[in-house]
Amino acid sequence: DWVRAGGRLFINAAPNEGGSMNLGFGLSLNYTSEEMDMTHSNNAYAVDPNHEIFDGNYGNAGGTFSGNWFSHATVSGEGLNSLITGDVGVILGEKTFGEGGVLVGGMTLPHYHNPSQESYDLLANILDYAAHGTIPEPSTYALWAGAALAGVALVRRRQR
Repeated sequence: DWVRAGGRLFINAAPNEGGSMNLGFGLSLNYTSEEMDMTHSNNAYAVDPNHEIFDGNYGNAGGTFSGNWFSHATVSGEGLNSLITGDVGVILGEKTFGEGGVLVGGMTLPHYHNPSQESYDLLANILDYAAHGTIPEPSTYALWAGAALAGVALVRRRQR
């Protein structure tokens, strides 16, 4: 009800066990531990490098990333606009829901990503966008962590 009334929500998980999850909003987090290559991505790519999560208030993050597992899961669902894709599917996406919006991802922490500083900038930009940006209607695009991680990323950026 909160999202439908205009709230914004960021859901991100990089599971190491268990299985796929229904995230609500008609969206799913897809994970399988038995066939890691089916849901894990070492590489990640901006779908639209001009989107504000790649060049936002916390810096230019670029549009190509790698890592020792940039993500452990993919995300899917009707009306999901892709923001970041990986070796095996969509890693980060967004969806309008009522008057609000949801960002969903299967990304690991920036500590596991390269280039390092740009990866922290990416996360800070994602959190800023989730809090303040406008998630577009699905037709507009052809498109983690908890409070502690958000605080760490923002504090680190401000210390520079």
